[in-house]
Amino acid sequence: MRRSPQQRHATHGVASLPLPDCKAETVARAILNECLLKFGCPGGIVSDPAKTFTAEAFKQFCGLLRVSHHLAIPYHSRGNGATERTFRTFHSLMSKYVNEAHTDWDTILPYITFCYNTTIHSTTGETPFFLLFGRDPVFTID
Repeated sequence: MRRSPQQRHATHGVASLPLPDCKAETVARAILNECLLKFGCPGGIVSDPAKTFTAEAFKQFCGLLRVSHHLAIPYHSRGNGATERTFRTFHSLMSKYVNEAHTDWDTILPYITFCYNTTIHSTTGETPFFLLFGRDPVFTID
């Protein structure tokens, strides 16, 4: 069953990956490997106007894949409210598990992401995992 871009966005699912730097090439490679090659090409990408996303290399990446790229309004949390709300949730969860030196956040991130994606979202009434894959995750306890 084909879904419209609005239906895919409505999953509210999150993909996260710790990166060694925020260069345009590094981010583009991460998007390619962790998103496009796993879930297919998105209709568009929304980002903040950081140098990473305004660099020529990132523009070429989007152009090659024919992905539209939209910049959110800078310094305005409502410009990309869904993302800002997700960040707030992630920060709250991470603060409960990261060590005092904040040196293990990268090892905790996949667990926080899975937890987020398998929790019922108040807007959809379903988990992002279910909306993306059409089934609930299987756990050994089940």
